[in-house]
Amino acid sequence: MKLSPQKKYLYNLLKDGGWVCSNEIDPFYVRDYRKRLSEMRGEGFVLESEVCHCERKHRARVHKYRLVEAPKRPIYEYILENGIRIPRLTFQPL
Repeated sequence: MKLSPQKKYLYNLLKDGGWVCSNEIDPFYVRDYRKRLSEMRGEGFVLESEVCHCERKHRARVHKYRLVEAPKRPIYEYILENGIRIPRLTFQPL
């Protein structure tokens, strides 16, 4: 799966599984992060969100996000069995 530069930026922020406050997302790099996160959910990423209560005192209701699971890339491996190539499907993380 090929990610756009904005989605790749978000993936790199979230890939360690820790919570990321939406104020930490660079608004000059990702114009509408909520739209990109929604698109990533549609592509198989499992994301959690909740209201942020971090040490910063937010004036508005701000959310934090974390990546629970990324979609896996299918990999076809071939095994020779009695001279016949048999495909075996495995999955590898992004």
